[in-house]
Amino acid sequence: MKKAAIVIFGIFIIFFVGIIYISRFRHVSVSLFAKEFKIGMILCGNHEDDGLSRAHFSSVLKVAKEKDIVLEFFENVPYDERCKEKIEELIKDRCSLIILDSGDYNRFSRRAAFEHPEVYFLNAFGVEGGNNYVSFSARMYQPNYLTGIVAGLQTDNNRIGYITPARDYELISDINAFTLGVKKVNPEAMVYVGYPDSSNGVTTVSRLIDEVGVDVLMDNTYSNHSLKAADKKGVWIIGCHTDQSKAYPETYLTAVVWNFDNFYKTQINNCINGMFHGQAVRMGINDMTVDIAPLTDNVKPGISETVMNEREKLINREYDVFYGPIYDNKGKLRARVQESIPDRVLFSKIDWFVPGVVKYE
Repeated sequence: MKKAAIVIFGIFIIFFVGIIYISRFRHVSVSLFAKEFKIGMILCGNHEDDGLSRAHFSSVLKVAKEKDIVLEFFENVPYDERCKEKIEELIKDRCSLIILDSGDYNRFSRRAAFEHPEVYFLNAFGVEGGNNYVSFSARMYQPNYLTGIVAGLQTDNNRIGYITPARDYELISDINAFTLGVKKVNPEAMVYVGYPDSSNGVTTVSRLIDEVGVDVLMDNTYSNHSLKAADKKGVWIIGCHTDQSKAYPETYLTAVVWNFDNFYKTQINNCINGMFHGQAVRMGINDMTVDIAPLTDNVKPGISETVMNEREKLINREYDVFYGPIYDNKGKLRARVQESIPDRVLFSKIDWFVPGVVKYE
C-alpha cells in the first residue's frame, strides 16, 4: 500500500513538472490554470478619453467581464524606459497576457517577450511576430479614403486640414488615402497636413483655420484636443478611433473607427486554450475591424450614397485605395495601371505624398 502510494505520488510529480516545462515553452499552462489568467494593458492615452486607448480598452474590458478575468492597466505611459518598468510590474503581478496600444512601445514589448517566454504579448502597430508575440494593425487607410470623399464633397473653399501625430509610414498611407478620396470627388481641393505641437495640436489647428482657412478638419491623433479646438471655431470635423458625434452635434461629420471586439476575443481565447500563434496580423474594412462611423445630419445631401457605394467596393474587394495609376507629388509613377501597392510597402516603406498634400509646418 505504501509502495503504491509512493508510485502514485511519483507519477503526480512527474506530470506536474512536465506541465511546468511545457507551459514555459509552449504556453499551454493557461488552459490548465485558467482561473489564474490575468490581463495587463499599457495605454498611451486615457482609457476614458474618446481616442485610441479607449477603443482598445473597451474591447478588452468586454472580454474580461465575460470571462471573469482580472484586468490591470497603466495609462498615459510615455514611450521611454517607464514603459519597460510598467511591463515588469505587470509581469510581477502575474499577468499572463500584456497588451500595448501603440507601435512606439514595440522595442520594449519585443525585448520583454524575449526575456519572458511564459508571457503573451499583443502590440498594436508593432512589427512582425514571435513565439509569444503578436503585432497587429489594420488598413486604416481604407476608412481614411472614405472620410476623404466626405471632406472633398463637404468643403466649400477646397481647403481641408489634416492633423496627425507622427510621420511614420502607416500615417503617411492614411494621409495619402484621405487625399485620394478627396481628389476622387473634388480635383480642385487641397489637403493641408499639420503636426501637433506641445499644446496637443490646438495651436496647429488654430493656424490651419485662421491662416490657411480650412473649413473641414480631419483629426488622426490619439486625443480629442484638435476636435475641441476646431468645433469652437465652427469648422466641420472628422474624427478618428471612436465615434464622438454626440460631443460635437453642430460640426461633426463622421469618423474613422475601430472595433477590436472580435480580434481581442479571439486572441484571448487562443491564449487561454493554448492555441496562441505569434504573427503579424493585418485586418481591414472587410472584417469590420475598421470602418467609417455613420454620417451625421451635418453632411450635405447626396454624400452618403457616394460614400456607401465606395465602401461596398472595398468590402467586396472590387476596388483598392492604392490602385494604379498613382503618382507622387513630384510626378513619379508609384503604381502602374491595374497595379495595387501592397501592404508591406504601405506599412513599412511609403515615404512620399500624392498630389494635393501640402505639409503645413
